[in-house]
Order: sequence, then structure tokens, then C-alpha cells
Amino acid sequence: MFGIRNKSSDFRTTSTIMNIIVKRRIGPDPHEGGRQSSSSSGCPDILELDSGDFAIIGQDITAAAIPALPSSAGCAAEERVIRIPREILLRAKGDIARLA
Repeated sequence: MFGIRNKSSDFRTTSTIMNIIVKRRIGPDPHEGGRQSSSSSGCPDILELDSGDFAIIGQDITAAAIPALPSSAGCAAEERVIRIPREILLRAKGDIARLA
């Protein structure tokens, strides 16, 4: 996977595995203002894909979450339950509202 920053500073990343194109980050950079992430190798994030779908970077809590899911919810073998800190979603609220 590789990232490309074009002249207008759009954040775009492509992957040859599934032809995923990351159009932009939703919400501010998690490290904005000197914020620290809990991991040295990554941080939670919300990304809009070129397809209009979203990708979430967060902690995989699938094994622990499945027994706690509501009876009407399910998690297929190819799906994961991802946890992101509340602050990440709340800080993205403005960008999410503009997407509608």
C-alpha cells in the first residue's frame, strides 16, 4: 500500500489487493495539536473511500464483542467489530454532517 499526496493536498491511498482508493480522512488528523495515540505503529482513524464507503482503523474487538451483540446483529466470518475511541467519532461529527 502506498500514499499519494497530490498538488491540492488531498490524501489518497491505493492498494493493489482490492483496488481500494482512500479519498480522504473524515475528521481531523488524530495527531493534530500534538495528540498522542496509544500505539506506536498506528492510530484510530475514519477514512472515506473513493466508492463512497468508509474504512475504520481501530482495535479489532470481534472475539470479545460477538457474545455481547444484540440478537438482531451478526458478524460474518469476513467482518470485524472495530472499536474506535469516542473522541475520534465526535471530532469527525462536522465532516460526517457535511457528507449527507
